[in-house]
Amino acid sequence: MKKKLFLKLGLVTTLFFSSMPLIQCTFPNQKNDNDHAANEQNATKNKEVFLNENSLVLNQKEYLFSNSLQANHATEVKLKSVNDGDTAQFINLNNQNQSNKYRFFGIDTPETRIRINNRFENTKGLQYKYGKLATNFTKNYLEQAKRIWVIPQVTKSFGKKKEPQNIYDRYQRIIAIIVLLTNQNNLICLNKELVDNGYSKVYYISLNKKNPYYTENDNYYWYLKKSEQFAKKNKKLIWNEDINQIYPKK
Repeated sequence: MKKKLFLKLGLVTTLFFSSMPLIQCTFPNQKNDNDHAANEQNATKNKEVFLNENSLVLNQKEYLFSNSLQANHATEVKLKSVNDGDTAQFINLNNQNQSNKYRFFGIDTPETRIRINNRFENTKGLQYKYGKLATNFTKNYLEQAKRIWVIPQVTKSFGKKKEPQNIYDRYQRIIAIIVLLTNQNNLICLNKELVDNGYSKVYYISLNKKNPYYTENDNYYWYLKKSEQFAKKNKKLIWNEDINQIYPKK
């Protein structure tokens, strides 16, 4: 009798537990694949651009901080205005009276305006379309940035100001690498982001010493060229169009 009773109880228990829905347990330290991928992406960005106590490191090259504008030194600035996709005006945070126009080093976004018979007129077609897209991209990043640094680069005697290290072009703009801290706390190089996302081509930069746009900063040169190869391969924006219409011969 007892044996039969135990058998019945065992059968009822088995049926009860087998009919219960399975519950998946998730522990606090468990991460899904998406979180892991996002963390890896952030880690890569952090390795690409990061801050030390006395310097900024971009693509494994160190640029010391400086309160004054010097070639290959990082100076913190604030935005004054955006002219177009590759030109903006900044104010030196350490000298509020120092306001300069900057041309983003090594890149060229499509033009939105050109001079015709001593008058500026809007460009047309694909050139204007991608010029406006690049301008909006730059404006959005700079206006929302928490912090901005400029890293002036040496030019090959275009500027009128005679200095040991000339950082000005023929239009008296400072040629510079632009680094910023986004509103999402990511450190990025804006020049590179414009190329990477297909808003700009690599231009006005060369490793040929006879070229007027020669630079000794080969680290930065290849940093941009690698981004351009990526954008071309993936047909990003300008590279998915007739490039000759976006950059017509002058």
